[in-house]
Amino acid sequence: MITTLKNELNRSKTFISFVSFKFVGEGLVFALPLILAKFLSPAGFGSFSLSMMIVFFCSAILLASSQTPFIVHAGEEFKREGSIKKSFTNQLIFFATSIFLFLMLATLFNKSLLEFARITDRQLLFLGVAYMGVCIRMTVSNTFLALNKRAEHSIYEFLTGLIAIFLVFTVYVRYVIDFETVFMIYFISPVFATLSMSMLKTIDFNRILPLTFDSGIFKQMFHWTKWQIMGLTAVYFVNWGDNLVLRYFVSMEEIGVYNLGYQIFKGLIVATFILNSYFLPFVAQNIDDKGKMREYLYVKRPKIMLIGVLCVIFIFIAVPPIFNFIYGDVYSGSVTILRLLLVCVPFRIFDTLYLPIFNSIKKYKYIQVTSVAQVLLNVLLNVVLVSIYGFIGAAVATTISYILRSLINIIYFNKIKHIVI
Repeated sequence: MITTLKNELNRSKTFISFVSFKFVGEGLVFALPLILAKFLSPAGFGSFSLSMMIVFFCSAILLASSQTPFIVHAGEEFKREGSIKKSFTNQLIFFATSIFLFLMLATLFNKSLLEFARITDRQLLFLGVAYMGVCIRMTVSNTFLALNKRAEHSIYEFLTGLIAIFLVFTVYVRYVIDFETVFMIYFISPVFATLSMSMLKTIDFNRILPLTFDSGIFKQMFHWTKWQIMGLTAVYFVNWGDNLVLRYFVSMEEIGVYNLGYQIFKGLIVATFILNSYFLPFVAQNIDDKGKMREYLYVKRPKIMLIGVLCVIFIFIAVPPIFNFIYGDVYSGSVTILRLLLVCVPFRIFDTLYLPIFNSIKKYKYIQVTSVAQVLLNVLLNVVLVSIYGFIGAAVATTISYILRSLINIIYFNKIKHIVI
């Protein structure tokens, strides 16, 4: 028994290292709002949550939409040429375009954004700085994955989170933590982490430079990205759309309470994408090897599912005393929100493990269509349930939509699995 466990740990050493660094890194970044909630009223935290909703919406649509096309095309280019110069050049074009479009949209819809998030002009300016930091983090992180440097990718995420938390506590000791400070930290931490990785010589510049534009690859990436935009818009509204409905039906205080519980759930959902990030390069390169695909689906996936379910059970039990210790009774409703949302996390883990396969066989249209269907269902359920049960209804709506999408993906994969296994 012990020998078998040791052998299994040795075989999974790379995966465990990747997930550990990545999960801790993501956890440190997602801890920023949780720390801020300690120093803000529920209404203030609601305002902060709506502000970051704007950042993550724009980054998802304008930049994250090119992430999967970049990684897949870079993998194909690397196999052909031993570098990703053309794909990387295109990714930088998407990066620059996303910054420009965000600044333009923030200028055009200035008053509407200030009213929606209840922030000042100065805070909106710092929010733009936070957006640039989020985009830098995405681009550098994706470049490591595109080069199949999964260890470096996870270390970069860990460094970004570690620097962010260090800055928070440094500011807390010497100054006052406010919106502007946290927005700046979202920018400074990925910049410092990038410089650190460069000094450690983990970035192989010979693989990405000199920049080389290829119109053919750009057209393919752009076409794929258009479909990704539709799907990520849907994913975004599944993850953040609750706030749009809540903003109409409930007070800013209740939005703050809801978002504290949802922040941890969102962190877990983002953590499930670690699985996609880790396995996508492998699946993209081995999609024609049915033996490896069977091992992925029937050996690796059950083990990952078991670990995921155990983690969810632990969080479900541990969250009430932890929340009570940190926040007292102020955010007691957040515990109920989080526990309701935890129900759908195992379904999301199972669902996410299909994504590398769907993307590798270019079924991205199906992914986006199901994402749109999920968001429509989620919004409809939100409108009905929030009007009756308040913010509790939003949590129930999200849980139902995730579970149904997982069931649909299971049915669809069984129809096309002959292509893979």
